[in-house]
Parts: sequence; C-alpha cells; structure tokens
Amino acid sequence: MRRGVYILAALLWMCLMAACGDDEHFKVTGTIEGAPTFNMRFHYFGDDALHTGITASREGKFTFAGSSRQPVMVEIFDNDYHLMGRLYARNGDEIKCVLNRQNPYKSTFEGNDVNKRWTKFINANAEVLLRPGDDANALIAKYVSDNPDDIVSAMLISGSYDAARDVAGADSLIRMLGPDAHPLNLIESFEYMLNRVATKDASKPVLPMTFADSDDSLRSYNPRHSRLSLIVISDNESGRADSIVPQLRRLRRKYNDKQLAIVDFSVDRDTTVWKQSIRNDSSRWLQGWGAGSLASPAISRLGVRAIPFFVVADSTGKQLYRGLSIAQALKYIK
Repeated sequence: MRRGVYILAALLWMCLMAACGDDEHFKVTGTIEGAPTFNMRFHYFGDDALHTGITASREGKFTFAGSSRQPVMVEIFDNDYHLMGRLYARNGDEIKCVLNRQNPYKSTFEGNDVNKRWTKFINANAEVLLRPGDDANALIAKYVSDNPDDIVSAMLISGSYDAARDVAGADSLIRMLGPDAHPLNLIESFEYMLNRVATKDASKPVLPMTFADSDDSLRSYNPRHSRLSLIVISDNESGRADSIVPQLRRLRRKYNDKQLAIVDFSVDRDTTVWKQSIRNDSSRWLQGWGAGSLASPAISRLGVRAIPFFVVADSTGKQLYRGLSIAQALKYIK
C-alpha cells in the first residue's frame, strides 16, 4: 500500500514537472550546502493570493514549481522557517540555485537577469545584510537611489530593509521606485504594513480584539474587563522564550485577570511554528495568533513598528505605554 502511495506521488510530481515546460509555470531546482535531507517550505505572492508549498531536500537536492501571471519574489525556508534565500521568478523561467543555510545572502541564483544582479549584490554584502540595522539600511538605500528602475531595489526594500528603524526612510525609498520596479504583488504588502504603522490611529484607545487561540478556537479580549492590560506582540525569533515569558509568569502570579489582562499575541508566519514556540509556556494568560503578521486585523490598528512590541492600556483602552521595552511596560504596570 505504502509503495503504491509513493508511486502515485512520483507520477503526480512528474506530471507537474512536465507542465513546467510551458510558459504557465516557473521551475526552481537547486542544492543546499552541506547536502542535508529535510522538508523545505516556500512561498510567494502572486495573482492576488499568497501561495505556499512544501518540498523536500534529499541529500541537498530539491526542486519545486509555481505559477503566477505576474513576476514574483519567492522565499525559501527550511522546515523551521529559517530563511535560506529569495529569488525572482516569471512563468517560463527555470531557476537554478545554491542555498546557504547559515547566511541566505550567500546563496546564489540563476535563470534570469534579475537573479544575476540580485546574487551579485547580496553576495558582495552578505555579512552586512545578515544583521538588519542602520548599516544594512544605508546599504540598501544607496542601491535603491542608484538603481530606482531595478526590480532588485524592490526586492531589497520589501525583503531586507529594517523599516522598524526608519519608517519614513522605507516610505521614501518606495517612492523612489520607477514604474517597472514597483510591481504591486511584490511591494504591496510591505506598503500596507508601513501605512498601518504610520497611521494616526495607532495611539488611539485599544479596542476589543478577536483572534485564534492554540486550540484553533476564537478568543476575545476587551480592555474594559480589567483594570490594566498588557498586550505583547512577538514572534518565535524575538527573544520571547528567554526574556518575555518569564516576566509574564511573574506578572500572572502577582496579578489576577481582573487586575491585569495579558494578551500574548504572535506574528509568526505559521501556526505550526507558533504552537511549537508556546508548547512549554504553561501559560495562564491569553495567547493568540493572526494571519498577516503586523497587518493582522486583530492588531493592525495598533501601528506596531517592530517586534517585540508592548502596549499597556487602562480599562478605557487608553494607551499608557507603547514601545519596544518590556522593562518600561512593567514600570507602568507597577
């Protein structure tokens, strides 16, 4: 029975690969340095939808296919959602790549002129780009300023620019882009996030929220049900387990729900990653997740500009503190 399943899967994959010979698909083949065997993930935004997929690296070799009427930026991850590389693809392209798990900016891509320019730039600046911050932002800003009509500029802005450090700078770079370097499917979600961060509503009173919990049920939060509220917005890679969860445990031991509501909201890309990250929390507070990262409907009105991010509010929803420091948030609570 199992052999039959493998044969059927192989036949389906062969049919998909055969379909990639036309102009309605793109195909990506590659190797991973170190020749690992594990599951891989990829996603891209095209045809007004987010497309996600899973494939496998077998002794470092992999292949997958996709389709979009518009050119797309494809992001490739390992099974734990660690980025291994980004590439540019159009239907009809056959992309070849070599992925570096330690530094995605040392990965190489072929198959079209955009990937050649992309590879040349990221390889030359791999160490700087690996550490988001002022140096990486300055490097990207210079490239965009020098190459406003290059699609590589849009890829750098949407994928690598640290907008949390300079929202206005990110917005000005987008405005520099020429029409050919400004495809909506590649830059639109990034622009939307910037607009939410810059909104004047960001400091207005916190409103009730509804979101999914770890049992995939809907949970609700209303600031009026507690004297104070602490809203924590983080992901699996923002130091949550080491620096945030211990503080939340201390707060819950000291204050009950009526005194302090705690909303621990995740912007992880995937519920699987989120659920794994909270598995050992033993939480006695609200934990939730929402699709769309910082643009998730539950938190988009808060104008979160970076993660982790903390909001302290009173029972009317008035924000007493909003910022990047849990230590400062604790001062307002105490």
